[in-house]
Amino acid sequence: MIRWLKITAPLLALALAGCSSQPEQLPVLTKVKALVKGMGQKKADKATQKRLVENLTRKQLVGMGKVPLILAWIEANGNYATLSQISSNGDHAVFVSGDNKTMTFRGGVLTATRGMGADLFALDATGTLALLRSRGQGTARLQKRYRYLNPENGLDEIRFDCTMVSRGIETVTSVHKRFRLKRFDEKCRAPGVEPFTNTYWVDPGNGIIWRSRQWVAPKGGYVTIDVLIPARL
Repeated sequence: MIRWLKITAPLLALALAGCSSQPEQLPVLTKVKALVKGMGQKKADKATQKRLVENLTRKQLVGMGKVPLILAWIEANGNYATLSQISSNGDHAVFVSGDNKTMTFRGGVLTATRGMGADLFALDATGTLALLRSRGQGTARLQKRYRYLNPENGLDEIRFDCTMVSRGIETVTSVHKRFRLKRFDEKCRAPGVEPFTNTYWVDPGNGIIWRSRQWVAPKGGYVTIDVLIPARL
């Protein structure tokens, strides 16, 4: 069953602005309003947006509301955007940008995108999540199935043979907070497709993937995701 959150991304800044009229919060509200933009902004806007995000503290963001929030960097075009959660469907969380592009996650693993050009239609993240949640050592093997729409509106599937490798604990600075996170590299190959590596930085205590770099599609490349407020299911 799909459950819709009360605040959608285009309305997030306005809703936040209505939360309080205290003068000391106005600079923060102005920054947050500037952040709720889409993935298609010009480079100058992207740089400004990035600086605004980095100037906010996690305390300020969490204090402004409970709407789950992520930052995404689309490497193929260099765009940088904030996305807020608008719904949940079972254990999947759907995030939307200001220009209505969406990313769907299961436990922090990207399982679908819409409106990004080279979209991922669907991905079964069961094997990846099982290995990440075990937070074990060493190396493990798994198979992943990525599905894409073809020009005839049918589905093409690419099956990748992957190897998950635990890289140990690293110190990661995610926008404005330093973490001690466990790194996992997921290296995947399939005939006729360039190999890729997904990287996940996982909280060893609660299992949250605070940062990740995940492959989307052969022509879509990678997206780097930083979690500011974790998904709510």
